[in-house]
This record gives sequence, structure tokens and C-alpha cells, in this order.
Amino acid sequence: MAGLSGVAVTLDTARDNGPSTNFVGIATGSEDGKLIFAGLSGSDSVLTEAAPNQAGTVVYPVAERTSWLKVTFNAQLGGGTGANGLTFALLNPARSSASSVGGSGALVGFGGLPGVAVALMTYQAPGYRGNNFIGISAGASRTALKIQAAARAIPLLRSGTHEVTVRVIRCAGADVLVVWLDGEQVLQEPEPSLTATSLMAFTAGTGGVTDVHTVRDIAIASPG
Repeated sequence: MAGLSGVAVTLDTARDNGPSTNFVGIATGSEDGKLIFAGLSGSDSVLTEAAPNQAGTVVYPVAERTSWLKVTFNAQLGGGTGANGLTFALLNPARSSASSVGGSGALVGFGGLPGVAVALMTYQAPGYRGNNFIGISAGASRTALKIQAAARAIPLLRSGTHEVTVRVIRCAGADVLVVWLDGEQVLQEPEPSLTATSLMAFTAGTGGVTDVHTVRDIAIASPG
């Protein structure tokens, strides 16, 4: 974890037919394998408040090697009326920056950004099959993420805190994304669109229905 500092935190509060306002903060470093965020409560990173039409991102602005990357974090989704979800994303560094932020609502802060995301979804917006699932997305339409694979027989994401682990494994010359939720493997998907290096990001979004989306206890093992 040496050198994992300078993480930009961007909150984009986008309202229909109105202006967007951005908040940007910087992480000060790491401790015991966890990022420490300046200006946030303890080790929590609040991606959205329980307010409508928000999109929030936390982006580590230095590209890391993608193969063999391992990230573990705790996610908490709740405190509002029930939407929309959050992601951990691996962004294409040639087309992204520390201030990148995607769309709000069902796009959960990732839609519109180039990369691959593991999404924890809590609302059945149009285009989604269910309101409680974890999925992998490598793109989006104008209104929703395109889900490549999903696990639906999982605990209620809006209840309590959930540990998520994401690993990129190199197998037969290709990157494979493997995801664990609360200690159980739930997804494994080849991801040929992953770039050799990635910007790591957390994103979230609300629409007309809302929640507080928080990540904490972030531990990153990078192959360097």
C-alpha cells in the first residue's frame, strides 16, 4: 500500500434541468492497508447522501497494473428510500481521470465511464432484472448499466454492511474478474475489455429514490 495517496473524491449533484455542483477532496495516505480520506468521517467514504439525483465517485488517480489486482472493501447501502446502488470500477486510464464521474440514478455513477465495474444494485429500474443483485458491467445504455453476469441469490444489500472482494486473475492469457460477497464467491467472468492498467474507482448514484452509499475499510493489493 505504499504510495496510495492523493485519491480524489468527486461528488456530482446533478439535477434535472439544473446545474451540477462538484465537491473534490484528497486522500492523505494509507494505514494498515486501508486508504485514509481527508475531509471524510473516519475511514468512511460517503459516495452519495440520501438525496435525489446524485452521482458520486472516489478515484485513485494513479494507474495500477490490472492483472492480479485484489481489492476488498465494506459496503453499506441504506438510510433512504431504496436506490440505486454502488460500484467498484476499473477505469481505462487513457480515457478517465481523477475527476471522472458517470450518470446518476440507475447509472450509479459508472454509466458513461470507460471500464468494467462490479455493481451492487438495490433498485429495479427499467433494464434490470430484480432489485437486489450484484453484477458485472462493461458499459451502459443511456439509462442503465449493461449487466454481463449477475448473482441474485444473495443477502439483502440494504441490510447491514457487506464485505466485497474483487480479484483480477490472469488465466490462459486473459483477465478473469472474480467476485466474493460476504466470503462467498458469487461471480467469475472473463473480461477481455480490461486494460493493462486501470484507475480504481468507487461510484454510486441516486435518482428519485435515494440511499446513503458508503464504502469503508478499503484494502488494495496491487502487483505493482
